[in-house]
Amino acid sequence: MIIWLGVVQTVFKDEAFLGKEAALIRVLGMAVAVIGWLYLFGGLSGDRRIVAATVSERVVLVPLVLVPLAIAGVFPHLLVAFAVLGPVIGIGAWLLLSRSPSGGPRTSLVLPRQNETGGANPAGSA
Repeated sequence: MIIWLGVVQTVFKDEAFLGKEAALIRVLGMAVAVIGWLYLFGGLSGDRRIVAATVSERVVLVPLVLVPLAIAGVFPHLLVAFAVLGPVIGIGAWLLLSRSPSGGPRTSLVLPRQNETGGANPAGSA
C-alpha cells in the first residue's frame, strides 16, 4: 500500500480516491509496516508479554475501530479485511505461543546480554 496505491481499488474493489485519500492510504500502509516490524522484533525477544499485549489489541481494538468505519462506507472492503485479519493473526500468535513451553525460541537476531566489562556473557552465566 505504500508503493502501489492502486491495490485498494484492484484487490479490494473500493471506490477511486477523492481528494487526499491516496495520502491517507499511504500513511496506513506505513503504519502497518512499522507495527509489523515492531511485532516481529517483539516476538523474537521471546517475551510472552509482548504476544499477550498484541493479541488483546488485535482481537478487541482493531475490530472495534475498523468495523464502524467500514459500515460508514470508509473503504469498506479494505477495512473489513484488516478487521478480520487482525484478530485471526492475533489468535494464531497466541496459539503458537501456547504450544511453546518457554514462550518461543530465541533466535540469532536477539543480541546476547552484555556483562559489566562490555563483553558477552559466556553460556550458562547470568
